[in-house]
Amino acid sequence: MGYEKSNLNDGNEREKTESIIIENVPFVTQLYDTDNYQILGFKDLAEAEHWSKRDCGIVCIEMAVRFFLPDLKIRTKELINMGLQIHAYKENVGWIHDGLVEIATRLGLKASRESIGGDLEKIKNHLEENRLVIASISHGFEVGKEYKEENGSVYIVPRGGHLAVIFGITEKLGKIKSIYLHHPSPYKTYSWKNYSVSANKFMGSFSERGNIISLGK
Repeated sequence: MGYEKSNLNDGNEREKTESIIIENVPFVTQLYDTDNYQILGFKDLAEAEHWSKRDCGIVCIEMAVRFFLPDLKIRTKELINMGLQIHAYKENVGWIHDGLVEIATRLGLKASRESIGGDLEKIKNHLEENRLVIASISHGFEVGKEYKEENGSVYIVPRGGHLAVIFGITEKLGKIKSIYLHHPSPYKTYSWKNYSVSANKFMGSFSERGNIISLGK
């Protein structure tokens, strides 16, 4: 367990690229079907489908749990139930950052809420200390995209509103160029494992808020 720091040099010292990656962070999906809903603790497929569009925060916590506490066997629905008991979820709002902190803490992890702002160096610093960052981003990084709803209204994708787990960055000439993350989604085309996004695109969708998760002491 831990991060790997590597230098990628194309022959020109000035063009050296450095990557900081926390290796082997498990990916957890929001895609539920007849093959996995019972394994994950849901009573039926209807319940699983209900939560598939609402549990990005929970599956991000589950990724952290599987990484830091691999011997702790806890199912997705059990995490959801824990969150509901402490009112960590609000309908039409989603998972509350402080609620996710409490869930992680109860499980034995060290967790906090942080307003990162526009300083990506803070994310880099957390990764160097073997801390995962759960970031609030636009689903699919589609900030500003318009979707027509069934009732005829138009939904415009805002900044934030969806959660993903950051486990790495790449920087060049001392400037962060890309972010590596797991992007869960209830839609197969947006369910991205080990996804790389440019720093500029990331910042365009980032609400500048998130949670910091590490192994408790």
